[in-house]
Amino acid sequence: MELFRLLGKIAVDGSAANKEINKVTGNAQSSAGKFGKAFSTMAKVAKGAIAGIVSSKVMNSMIRAADEFQSNSLSFNNVFRDNADHARDRMNTLAADIGKLPGRLKPTFTNMSMAWMGMGRSADEAMDLVTKQTMMAADAAAFKGLSVEDANRRMANWIKGSTAAGFELGLTAHQADIAAWAATNLGVNFNELGNEQRKLIRMQFAEYFFENAGVLGFAAENSRNLYDSVQNLRYAWRRLLAIPGAYLLNLKIDAVNSLANALMWLVTRVDEAGGMFQFLRDIMLDTPFGPVAAAIGGLLVVNKVTAAFTAFKKALMATKIVKSLMTAYTIAGTKAEFAQIVATTGLTKAKAALNKGWLPTKSG
Repeated sequence: MELFRLLGKIAVDGSAANKEINKVTGNAQSSAGKFGKAFSTMAKVAKGAIAGIVSSKVMNSMIRAADEFQSNSLSFNNVFRDNADHARDRMNTLAADIGKLPGRLKPTFTNMSMAWMGMGRSADEAMDLVTKQTMMAADAAAFKGLSVEDANRRMANWIKGSTAAGFELGLTAHQADIAAWAATNLGVNFNELGNEQRKLIRMQFAEYFFENAGVLGFAAENSRNLYDSVQNLRYAWRRLLAIPGAYLLNLKIDAVNSLANALMWLVTRVDEAGGMFQFLRDIMLDTPFGPVAAAIGGLLVVNKVTAAFTAFKKALMATKIVKSLMTAYTIAGTKAEFAQIVATTGLTKAKAALNKGWLPTKSG
């Protein structure tokens, strides 16, 4: 209501309106100063808390590690369900055979098993295929100096049909080579087979290729090496970070959800008010801080206009200088004459400044 009273005074009594505006503006500046200090203090506290708890590199590493391991565990349990304990035993045995920590195999063990089970294989059949696939990937990794995680991904892509992924593992064979091998050794037309049959034949071909190349079993023979030991150490460190990270992850999820809910509350209020302008107007009229908010908003607008006007004056001045220079250039007619005019003008101005004592002399 104070805003309408102020508008009435502007229409009826200009001097009274000026006094009212000065009063409101003065109160607003005083309140804005107090609010500014309070918000500045709160911002510093919040910034310090966030920097110390959530935003530091170590804390972020903890949160990411916890999120990653929780996601991996949920995926593993959802894929294997009642067979989760059996699958864990199979994975642990496989990891021991190739000298890796079991957790390093979990993501690809889960994803590859899901792919085979999605094509109708039982959990045990899928784990048999994944075990063979992982053993070959580990052998190739040890031979080529790759991590088992990277080799597993490349092996999975090669089985799906990526020739390039096979080359990265040392499987230097093209589609025609596989088709010829399948016709000779299995008596089938590779190109006429379904997707699942082609994947199985590609696995068989990889085993045949690595056996002839002397790669099979290389991971078990070379399990004690510095590269894999470092990879195991990195995994163990991330697993340790995930323990306190689980608590921090829950805090961060709660904070993000609370912020999302607050924003949705604001969206709902704006929609109910009929738009952002209407919403802000209602706040300004219906709350005791309405006049202060209006005055602060006015000050902000004045500052914006002043800044824009200053920029405009600078641009105008620059334009005048450019026009003057262009005029001088046009009058001079040539670049040489133009340069001479500029130099002569500068020299004249410098002499005048020196005569008036505006410039230091050599003795000074």
